[in-house]
Amino acid sequence: HKEYRRQRQMCIRDSCKTGKVVEAETILREMMNQGIVPDNVIYTTLIDGFCKMGNVAAAYRLFDEMRGLNIIPDLLTYTAIICGFCLTGKMVEAKKLFHEMLGRGLEPDEIVYTALIDGYCKAGEMKKAFSLHNNMVQMRLTPNVVTYTALADGLCKSGEIETANELLHEMCRKGLQLNIYTYNSIVNGLCKAGNILQAVKLMEDMEVAGFHPDTFTYTTIMDAYCKSCLLYTSDAADDT
Repeated sequence: HKEYRRQRQMCIRDSCKTGKVVEAETILREMMNQGIVPDNVIYTTLIDGFCKMGNVAAAYRLFDEMRGLNIIPDLLTYTAIICGFCLTGKMVEAKKLFHEMLGRGLEPDEIVYTALIDGYCKAGEMKKAFSLHNNMVQMRLTPNVVTYTALADGLCKSGEIETANELLHEMCRKGLQLNIYTYNSIVNGLCKAGNILQAVKLMEDMEVAGFHPDTFTYTTIMDAYCKSCLLYTSDAADDT
């Protein structure tokens, strides 16, 4: 049975890696029909696979099922399901599982905190995002470039461009290697706030830092220029 379970576990893992999660669950059902009880690793692999596909309902069904079989979810299981809820914007469910995880004595890592911060930022709940960022630092966990990019993006979308710029400088001071997503988030925010010249300056900084502006960068700036020209034309027409 041990050897059979190991082989099935490998098949499930390989199927999930290639996005064949439904087929992977079929293997799980075949195992169970033969009286072989799956373990935490098998359930966590499937939960993670469904979450990455965006099918959090299926992932949560498996999460409930494993608990019903007295198979205890561990840090990796909670991480997978919390990340899945955050990616699909289900922050109430993500928060509930986060507190459940804490109640079980499991210590969340940078991945869990960053997923929650990103989820709250996308939902425009910046106070909750920064509260988690502060908790993260108190837990002696180090926010990474993904964490800061999520915060910068959230701030820009909330119109807090100056704070986002300060965050950018903080990242640089901490020696964090900025990525194209960080720059694009702030370029997008600056354009939406009408600070096109500042956005162009940041695009030049990107190139100095060794990043090539991509389609998103150029489209964002061109779109902002077009909108400002239309506004200018409209204002000029009103004045005549």
